[in-house]
Amino acid sequence: MRRGVAAVVCAGVLAALAGCADWRRQPPPPQRLSIKDDAPKAELTVEERAKREQANWCGQRHVEHSAGNLRESEEQKRVRDGQCAELHKRDYVQ
Repeated sequence: MRRGVAAVVCAGVLAALAGCADWRRQPPPPQRLSIKDDAPKAELTVEERAKREQANWCGQRHVEHSAGNLRESEEQKRVRDGQCAELHKRDYVQ
């Protein structure tokens, strides 16, 4: 009697394990790649770095002027306005 009960219990456990197991082999899902991973790191030329630095400088100057913190003489303002205008001269030309 004990052997019969043990056989039934073992058969039930094996059936439960067989039902829970995934017998189909599926490839793992593809890894998600970030856009940052795909983009090559390009070195900036001297001209591009200079333009970026000047754009940052002109932007900060604009923010300071808007806040009322810009302290420049009229001559300095005229010269620096000319420098920033030169940077953005071709922004809207198509």
